[in-house]
Amino acid sequence: MEDQASLHHGPGGTPEWAVDVTPDSAEKLIASLSDIAIVVDGAGVIHDVVTSDIDLAREVGQGWRGRAWIEVVTPESRPKVEDLLGRALKGSPAQSREINHPTDKGVDLPIRYSAVALGRTGRVIAVGRDLRRLSALQRKLVETQDILERDYSRYRSAETRYRMLFHVTTDPVLIVDGATLRITEANPAAIQELAPVTDRLVNRTVLSCFDYDSGQLLESALKTARRTGTAPNIEARLATAGTVFTVSVSVFRQEQEVSFLLQLLPARGAAAVAGAGGATQDVVRIIEHLPVAFVVIDEDWRVTEANQAFLELVHLASKEQILGQAISRWLGRPGVDMELLMARLRESQSVRSFPTILRGSFGGSEDIEVTAVSTLVGQSNIYGLLMHRALLQPGAAVREPNPYTSVDQVTELVGRVSLKDMVRESADIIEKLCIEAALKRSGDNRASAAQMLGLSRQSFYAKMRRHGLGNLNGMDDDEDA
Repeated sequence: MEDQASLHHGPGGTPEWAVDVTPDSAEKLIASLSDIAIVVDGAGVIHDVVTSDIDLAREVGQGWRGRAWIEVVTPESRPKVEDLLGRALKGSPAQSREINHPTDKGVDLPIRYSAVALGRTGRVIAVGRDLRRLSALQRKLVETQDILERDYSRYRSAETRYRMLFHVTTDPVLIVDGATLRITEANPAAIQELAPVTDRLVNRTVLSCFDYDSGQLLESALKTARRTGTAPNIEARLATAGTVFTVSVSVFRQEQEVSFLLQLLPARGAAAVAGAGGATQDVVRIIEHLPVAFVVIDEDWRVTEANQAFLELVHLASKEQILGQAISRWLGRPGVDMELLMARLRESQSVRSFPTILRGSFGGSEDIEVTAVSTLVGQSNIYGLLMHRALLQPGAAVREPNPYTSVDQVTELVGRVSLKDMVRESADIIEKLCIEAALKRSGDNRASAAQMLGLSRQSFYAKMRRHGLGNLNGMDDDEDA
């Protein structure tokens, strides 16, 4: 036992491996085991600083030596420093504390310290780990979570708009699983037409909703749609009521699964619609009380129905002031947005979150988003437009009044909008931006802004009125701004 003890300890109980350790070796050892180490005396004055890398050495510098430890930390970290020193000098078990050091860059340097006393010298050594990488990861995690929450919010908003349109449409609409041909979703109109009083529609095979011959025809159409992506409309007779519908089939993929969207249109057009007058009136009442703006337009873009929320957005008192009017009078930038919106509707039957503007009846405009759907009533298409004010996401840039958001959108306008209209719209945008820039540079002095642009004050005021800039009510054209 005596030989074994002498193998591990030298004179005075010092471990044998530590007998020949030089100060230089001790410094290297401490640097390898930590990012930073500082030696302070009993009064808390720093006598030495050892760092493990050059970047950290630049941050702490040589200015710490000879200063009190609490002087090189942030105010909220000073009690932690005093606690560390007190515990170390009393010989209490070491406890790590996170301490922040101010830097010249304006960003605090976070370090986790543990402190122990150095024998009877009255000095304390505090070794620390640099927490900047951990802080960066935590910030990145918070930012990522914030982005995910915003994306989830947008997803929920889009789903709400889809659900609203899905439920208010007067035509029966079914979502059918492509593998089992079972109905996964059905709107109220479909439930009313297809489901018996004592039966449920969802999870039923869609073929069972029609008579045998119609079911065979529908099954063939669904197979064609799965194979080619499209299928011609078919006429199918309901198994219960015997009503004949024109069935339109669309195919879409969701989470790698194929699904069908079936829209049932009355085969006898207006007569069938007239027969559903009670249900139509119920839908009109629902639309009237929606908290978001909703408008129905015909193929000529003329308003056939609008709710109170839309009237409030365009500052009108009664529905009679808008019925029969072209929606382009209020919606979209002249000659651009409505052409693009309607072209997309004709191609895909629905459009989500289309960015545009809504102009008030007495001037002024605001950014909105439009979700639209096309449906066939009789032999004509009608369009439902759901509008709400565009919400600016945190961190997003303010959107400029430019209708073009991508090269693809510009090329889509070719053939639908004349070059003259596109050039005029672009010129109006440039003119408005120049006026805004001149007003900003002149500190909103309109006389100086007009001089910058080489315009007379009367011409400058006229252009401001045309673009809805500034408050010119009661202002004489000859009055200095």
